[in-house]
Amino acid sequence: MLCYPIWQVTPCSFVKGFLLRALHHFYLFTFFVLLAAIGAVPSPFDCFLVNRGLKTLPVRMKAHMTNGFAIARWLESNPRVMKVVHPG
Repeated sequence: MLCYPIWQVTPCSFVKGFLLRALHHFYLFTFFVLLAAIGAVPSPFDCFLVNRGLKTLPVRMKAHMTNGFAIARWLESNPRVMKVVHPG
């Protein structure tokens, strides 16, 4: 015996439409509930923090590069350090 989805064996198009709409709503609702439950949807505060972090990223990277270069120069001048490999 073959198993068919219920909307293929119902005789009335109204029932078919109702079932399809109900299933569609159920799947969308389940999808969004799962997204919110597992944390895939950031909160407005999370979005604010990401935007703020992106705005200050060039300044922070320049400071990281300057500090890294200063440490590399200090290590090169240290007689106990044999070799310094720094990309800057």
